[in-house]
Amino acid sequence: MNSPESTRLFHPYEGLEGIIRCSICGELFVRVDHLKALRKSLKKAGRSIHGLENTETERIRRRKHAQEHVVRGEARLERDGRFVLLPKPAPTARDFGFSIESA
Repeated sequence: MNSPESTRLFHPYEGLEGIIRCSICGELFVRVDHLKALRKSLKKAGRSIHGLENTETERIRRRKHAQEHVVRGEARLERDGRFVLLPKPAPTARDFGFSIESA
């Protein structure tokens, strides 16, 4: 059986801190906690945060993206609010090249 980690729709993107990746299509998103820390750090340094996504906007973007995968039947929303991948169906004879011929 798959572990809970392997069924999540979004996974950390290796090589880029604070970035998560959609397991289905590969789209990238900024983790909200990372975005908050980045905004705080830039403000503290007196740098402009103009053009930097607001945390709620990024959260909504990620949720809409996940809901599209749900609509397409590629993922589902768990009771705890996490989006997870649907389990892969068991292989059938058709997957191995067999077909049912009509009589």
